[in-house]
Amino acid sequence: MEAHSASWVLVGAVQPHKITVVSPAWAEIFGHAEGDVLGRTLRLFSGPLTNINALNQAVADAARGGDVVTVVVLLYNKQGEGVLVRLEIVPASDDDGGAAQQCLVKMEHCDFVPLKIAVAEDARAKVTLLATSPYSITNVSSQFAALYGMEDKHLLGRTLRLIFSPRTNGQRWSEMLQGAARGKRQDGSLWTCTPDMRQLLVCISVFPVLDVDAITHFMVVFSGGLETSTVAGINKQWKAEKHSP
Repeated sequence: MEAHSASWVLVGAVQPHKITVVSPAWAEIFGHAEGDVLGRTLRLFSGPLTNINALNQAVADAARGGDVVTVVVLLYNKQGEGVLVRLEIVPASDDDGGAAQQCLVKMEHCDFVPLKIAVAEDARAKVTLLATSPYSITNVSSQFAALYGMEDKHLLGRTLRLIFSPRTNGQRWSEMLQGAARGKRQDGSLWTCTPDMRQLLVCISVFPVLDVDAITHFMVVFSGGLETSTVAGINKQWKAEKHSP
């Protein structure tokens, strides 16, 4: 895992999944002394919006199936502040390859935007999508509509493939959605197309959107909007400067 890979606990493979070892980083993030965590369960880090049943089920599934299981869940620190995290649960088999007796729970912080911020009108060209396939558009900012010369009614309920062109890297778009589903902001650029067939190169950022206790939507923010001729001119100038003495 990328960030906070040193944040982990070791828990028993069977209910109530008592914590047997805790990393200093995990204890520090949640504001507990290490000694106060040992012997407790993951419920210690739960709060009013924590789906503790889903978390316990994920541990049980990893232990029973022998495969790594991931879950995005809202945990709480000692001060009662919510922390959205992605947990990777790894079964720890014994030396003989038998059933897992313990599971390693590794934590990674998630990036997220509250739903009310995602759908609020601001100065950005953005859309909000459902976080499940086919990723239908549920909200459109006026700046996005203006960028592509389209009205809300032509966009709501559709997908962003409406603005894709033959030059759009569909594979890259799919990878960005998958990354956002794992709770991490994704940044990149894509070629898109307006209804009058103008090709636009845009920078996009895809944010996971949190509604109550789960990632239910993605917020996609667009910037730039360079036409083909402009990009060609920039590339030509760059090549000229690169080869100049």
